[in-house]
Amino acid sequence: MRASSRRLDRGRAGVDIGQLHWAPPLGWQEKAYWAGLAELKQEGDIKAIGLSNYGPKKLREAAQTFKCEHGISLASNQVQLSLVSPLPLRSGLIETAADEGVRLIAYSPLGLGILTGRYNLERQQLPEGPRRLLFRELLPALTPVLGTMDQIVNERTRKNYGAVSEPVTCSQVALNWCRAKGAIPIVGLKSLAQAREATAALDWCLSAGEVEALDRAVRSLPKGRGETVQNIFQSE
Repeated sequence: MRASSRRLDRGRAGVDIGQLHWAPPLGWQEKAYWAGLAELKQEGDIKAIGLSNYGPKKLREAAQTFKCEHGISLASNQVQLSLVSPLPLRSGLIETAADEGVRLIAYSPLGLGILTGRYNLERQQLPEGPRRLLFRELLPALTPVLGTMDQIVNERTRKNYGAVSEPVTCSQVALNWCRAKGAIPIVGLKSLAQAREATAALDWCLSAGEVEALDRAVRSLPKGRGETVQNIFQSE
């Protein structure tokens, strides 16, 4: 961790947050990992402690352990969350995180790119590589979700309800849905244009009605279809 801090070369010691990437599957070493993170924070090597891929049951256990045994509040839990990966809504994770004062960080908030609005099966606008097969399978089932996103994009762009002088995009809708669920989305960016598009999402928020419309669309998806594969390291 100290080597990481030196590589950052920010003129100050310490890393902002140290996260345990997933719960160890065997479990016996988990509390030792937690104790190690607590020690790093107490020594000033990290400013805050987070977890990743923890479900509601394990998150509550971890949060209580850090609080009771180390006097530390758990800061974050980084999980797979998007309109095509809504498990944290169904599992009760969002409510558990709120109860424990833990901020969720949403990774893959654009569903590997399928929520950007750039891909269309009828027009054969598909990515190359493994995602091509995945998108062929997912796109037909996602019609309710993608259609609702398009409606929000068109209505907000028409009324100029997005960033000033900027059109609203599907990517921004997907990111702001995560924000509406109390999560901080982290986005993979490949260009300056994508960075600007993602940053512009911070200039506006979805209305309660828009969030509910998107939630209804997600609930309407056929069982077992229209969702990306959940991370196998996600705990209970």
